[in-house]
Amino acid sequence: RSIRNKLCELHYELYNNNSPTDCCIITESWLTNDFPNGLLDPDNKFDIYRCDRVGSRGGGVCVLVSKQFKSVQINANINIVDDGFEIVVVDVIAKTTRKLRLISIYRQPRNDSTGIAHARQLVACLERIILKSGPTFIVGDLNCPHLNWITTSCESNSDSLKQLVDFTVNHGFNQLVHDATRGNNILDV
Repeated sequence: RSIRNKLCELHYELYNNNSPTDCCIITESWLTNDFPNGLLDPDNKFDIYRCDRVGSRGGGVCVLVSKQFKSVQINANINIVDDGFEIVVVDVIAKTTRKLRLISIYRQPRNDSTGIAHARQLVACLERIILKSGPTFIVGDLNCPHLNWITTSCESNSDSLKQLVDFTVNHGFNQLVHDATRGNNILDV
């Protein structure tokens, strides 16, 4: 919740010479267009890609990629009516010219009919933007407490949440977060 008040910790993670950072992905950044990238990376060692929440407080995603790699933001071609989620898609070209795709997502914690519609839109968006010929990493907070990532099952009868589980299984994605991130639920991927 908000990188604004955690800049010292961010800078330590980015610039610590004992474990240099190549990439940093932030969800719930709480950034707005009046917050300059220079405050995130005062040493100018990273390319910064953001999708800030517009119209209300909270949310937002941010991806920082070391300038030692070539990176480019990909347009996700999203047509969201009600700001249901924020997403940033970045392709990173490693020195071997192999491309990998980073997708950072923050989905608002709505489980009403609008939230379910946003989950459906998210699945449709992910279907369009995952790489078919290289690795894709999806990182973020999906705010889906009724998904059981261990059993890849849905604890409720929501078709849209089932679509999200089916998407992850059908495309071979693995959940790397194994501990609860809010209450007893794994909300982060």
